[in-house]
Amino acid sequence: MNKKGGGDILSGKTGYYIIYIFIFAICIAIAAAYINNKVTVDVDFSRLEMNVISSMVFDCLKGNQFGIIDYNKFKNENLKECFDENTYHVKVKLRESGEIRNFDFSSQNSAEYYVLVDKGELQRDFLYLEFENAA
Repeated sequence: MNKKGGGDILSGKTGYYIIYIFIFAICIAIAAAYINNKVTVDVDFSRLEMNVISSMVFDCLKGNQFGIIDYNKFKNENLKECFDENTYHVKVKLRESGEIRNFDFSSQNSAEYYVLVDKGELQRDFLYLEFENAA
């Protein structure tokens, strides 16, 4: 007997096509769900301004060696050269040594850093930094 045609759908090429279409549809559905998923991320920039100001202060007061504050640069004039008075009011204080400021103010934006100060010999100290926007 010579048989032609018929047979199961899954036994021929048609079954493979149906499986491929089904897998393709699942992949499209997963990709669409992934793309359509709106993930919102809250980024906290509250400390960003303090980090930038701190970096500017350290650049203004740094000595010849990395990470060491030059006490000879610890003056009001030097601080005023580094910060525009129309932009930021900055107050910097070494706990053991003294204080420089370009304005007298009190602010909630403050930080304290452990530093090394070069006064002919290296000394440990704490640098207290406070700033506010001038505007």
